[in-house]
Amino acid sequence: MTSQLITALPPVVAEHIAAVNAFDNDRIVATFAPDAYVNDNRREIWGIEAIRKFMAKEFVGDHVTMEVREVIDHYGDIIVRARYDGDYDKTNLPDELIMSSYFALRDGKIVSLAVIFNQPSPVLSATTRRLGTETAGAGGGSGTIQAAVATKGDEAMNGCCCCLRSHGRRRASRCPATARGRPGRDRGRA
Repeated sequence: MTSQLITALPPVVAEHIAAVNAFDNDRIVATFAPDAYVNDNRREIWGIEAIRKFMAKEFVGDHVTMEVREVIDHYGDIIVRARYDGDYDKTNLPDELIMSSYFALRDGKIVSLAVIFNQPSPVLSATTRRLGTETAGAGGGSGTIQAAVATKGDEAMNGCCCCLRSHGRRRASRCPATARGRPGRDRGRA
């Protein structure tokens, strides 16, 4: 099978999430390869020192936590859907912020990580609803992985893909920011 739900996180991903939840920047950075990159909110952060500064400010500084909801192995890349919380500006964000983290791994290190606020795939959402909720230890830790994203998460993710606002439109192609040719520039503005 090319894509499958899994119940155990690869060790480096489990360590990364544990380090994020512990607000331990040194442990977070240790999970990355020296020439890794992170793409967060369409910002590219290249190299270990840039990642160290980014994680210190954006994750550790904002006390970001990740509660794993779903893990998918897709051709060896790992997709983690998690509930994010923290002390960051939550203006225009859903009450329950579910984001997808796409991990590419090589030699026991993270070589790329993309963190994206996605609209759920209708096919995947239907599949995960049929599977129900399963729990299992995450990477040997005490956390749980749930194989289904709650329906509320689907409803909460109807914000604009470029600015996370709810414009009352179902498709990003009708977003006022995108129509003005400025995707992403309105993100975080009131």
